[in-house]
Amino acid sequence: MQVASFQNITSHYGADEVLSGVSFQINSGEKLGMIGVNGSGKTTILRILTGEQEQTAGEILIPSDVRVGYVPQYVKHNDADTTMEFLLSDYRAISENLRLQEENLEKVLEKDTNAALRAYQRARDDYDRVDGDLFPQRAEAMLDTMALKGKEDQKVDSMSGGEKNVLSLARALLSEPDLLLLDEPANHLDYLGVAWLEDFLVRFKGAVLIVSHNRYLLDRVAGGILELDGGKITRYEGNYSAYRAAKLRKLLAQQSDYIANQKRLARLEELVRRFAEIAKVYDSKEWGRRLRARRSQLEREKKNAVEKPELNQSALAAQFLSEETQADIALQMRDYTRGFDDFTLFDNAEMDIAGGDAVALVGANGSGKTTLLKDIVERGDWSNHDLRIGPSMNVGYSAQQQEVLDDDRTIVEEIRDAAPMTSQSAFALLNRFMFQPEDMQKRVGELSGGERNRLQLARLMAL
Repeated sequence: MQVASFQNITSHYGADEVLSGVSFQINSGEKLGMIGVNGSGKTTILRILTGEQEQTAGEILIPSDVRVGYVPQYVKHNDADTTMEFLLSDYRAISENLRLQEENLEKVLEKDTNAALRAYQRARDDYDRVDGDLFPQRAEAMLDTMALKGKEDQKVDSMSGGEKNVLSLARALLSEPDLLLLDEPANHLDYLGVAWLEDFLVRFKGAVLIVSHNRYLLDRVAGGILELDGGKITRYEGNYSAYRAAKLRKLLAQQSDYIANQKRLARLEELVRRFAEIAKVYDSKEWGRRLRARRSQLEREKKNAVEKPELNQSALAAQFLSEETQADIALQMRDYTRGFDDFTLFDNAEMDIAGGDAVALVGANGSGKTTLLKDIVERGDWSNHDLRIGPSMNVGYSAQQQEVLDDDRTIVEEIRDAAPMTSQSAFALLNRFMFQPEDMQKRVGELSGGERNRLQLARLMAL
């Protein structure tokens, strides 16, 4: 049974075509991974499936009895929401609508009864669909399942990125979806969280479409890979490793065809050159006819030439350390203590990082990693005993939730806001981070999650 079908879908962002005649289907219980470069349209496909975004052309088929759950890359919430309020937000809207329709049914005149009854029935169906009478109890049980028990009253805004991801997944699962859409679900999860996610998805009985750059997650979970490239979808059977092997075989075959095609074109060009010389010498109609025929053949074959495969992907060009910022001390931590209410994150912690060191900070979700980074950015100074920063060091910060970026600016304006520079210098810097000339006037709010991450790194380089 199909739970979703894309039929020749085209989508535009402004004048730019993002999807071009995309077709694929998702069957019941099937687990698919979707991959593609940043900005290729992966999130666009998820938003079209959820109805958040409309396609330019084509048809989406989702049976009326199929329930779709969606976990976006970035969790949207009200700053004042507690964990339980976040989980109950959809339920409360449905419950309130049912209450209003019940009140309206009591007030309407006889001539309006049919319309009111239909509105009430729709509200009642929505309520029953989420098992409304038991929804609050199910939400509490879900917190326990997701290892969030005891955090019912914690503000969502104070949670770590990984905890927010788990909470967003919990809300999606409460609807008991037949199709679960996940946009970079492993982002911000610690290794235990990723292992739990893998096990959960393997056991999940519904269909899953996962957008992810985590090859290990896709190896463990995916039974098929959808590759989005140039606005087109190509399906490969098997997990990510099987996809890589099939893709490599395809590229090598294309490379072989390309080399053979280039040799053939070279022979034709040489033949045209020789025919042209002969036609000049003999001034013969027959040789002129042969020359025109070969030139026409060469033009046709050039139009249908085999494209050169891209065997090497572009890479970021970043250099963060300069002679001016080399120092013996990058960060010196002494007697660093930090916590919230009665919960201690750090207790007289000590650490030394020398200039030029590359250090990974690891720990469970909620252990204080982001808190430490924010404290270093906001409080770190040579004169600060507990968080001492080397005097020649510039501190840059690439935030999890990307709050340093302004959605209303163009990407060039964002870079020039980080540091004074000409537009030409901003173009050159952005190009090193794989932004193309046509991207320069894009608004930050138009960028995909991966593009926003690259922009944040470019901002760091500008400091």
